[in-house]
Amino acid sequence: MARMNLLDLVVIGGVIELTDSTELDYAKHQLLASLPDGIATIQCSARNEQDLVKAAVDAANRKGLASDARVLLIGCPYLRPTSDTFESLAAVLDAGYSAAFCYSSSQSLPDVLPDYLTVRGMERFVARLRKMPNQKVLPSSNLADMVLTTADAMRNSTITLSAVWVPAAFVHDFSDYHRGQRLEVLSMVPETVERVLDVGGGEGGFARALKNKFGCEAHLSEFSTLACDRAGQYVDKVWPGNFMTTDFDVRFDCISFLDVLEHTEWPLLWLKRAVQLLEPGGCLVISVPNVGHWSVVMDLLEGRWDYAPAGIHCITHLRFFTRFGVEQLLTEAGLVVEKLEIARFDIPFWFDCAAFKDHLSVNLDSLSSVGYLIRARSIK
Repeated sequence: MARMNLLDLVVIGGVIELTDSTELDYAKHQLLASLPDGIATIQCSARNEQDLVKAAVDAANRKGLASDARVLLIGCPYLRPTSDTFESLAAVLDAGYSAAFCYSSSQSLPDVLPDYLTVRGMERFVARLRKMPNQKVLPSSNLADMVLTTADAMRNSTITLSAVWVPAAFVHDFSDYHRGQRLEVLSMVPETVERVLDVGGGEGGFARALKNKFGCEAHLSEFSTLACDRAGQYVDKVWPGNFMTTDFDVRFDCISFLDVLEHTEWPLLWLKRAVQLLEPGGCLVISVPNVGHWSVVMDLLEGRWDYAPAGIHCITHLRFFTRFGVEQLLTEAGLVVEKLEIARFDIPFWFDCAAFKDHLSVNLDSLSSVGYLIRARSIK
């Protein structure tokens, strides 16, 4: 007899009740919305596989689930599945295996590298993964970010007895959104800096990297109180709250806005405020994504613009830039570009612009630029 449900129970670990992050809250909302209707869902703070399995076994026992009941274990609530992730996992259990393991963007996939920047791009990437065969999992394998197994396999600790990785059941992991160190930006910062302010720097990853490399005094301006709490152990001073209204009592040799200006309502005012906080001869270091990248253009050609918890289509982006637009913004703020580096994500061979050449001045450089790193100084 065919099963009525793909899943009988979902247990999600790594849950923080108050993330103080619109982006991560949105990621969690999307994950919950993607689950089949009517499935019992347990959320817990389990941080490792042992605690997650224990929480799942306890929940299965409380509910009196049968031995063949299907339980989905999710390591954290910030994963983005595709439309058929759960069906792909369930098909493995239908074939008699003990568990189906899921690859994610935080893991190394065999013979293939993720090449997407948008939700629609992820769907195209997963379409290629569907052509890859499932792979046997060794008994020593650890739990992945997402695993579908049975209540019996959990109770008897036999999850990996006969399990497979399912390439088609790929998910994107947004959990590191506030933790990036942005090491690629360090070369834009003058080596002579003594005091630096990183605006909107999350949990202080970049400020910490600055301190380690230059031995400078590292400051962080951050709206999220939870991120400020976590950053406090790494930086010299945390300035919680809105950058525009914070009463700074020091000046800085360098102020960085790393993928921040696009989140602000009036980026021009933020730049002008930053200039006022600089020491004479100080500089700004800025990174912005390029909305003219081919990944965005391709999505639009397919009628898509899917907001995501992070990335080029981040749900909290209020402004959108091309190189032309950001350089115009800097000029209006009284700044001159001193150094510019381009982050490349090259145009795929199948993206042919030849058909437009007689009607449009296609900017191939923009299409291959995913973002810009800029060091700028005041004209005065």
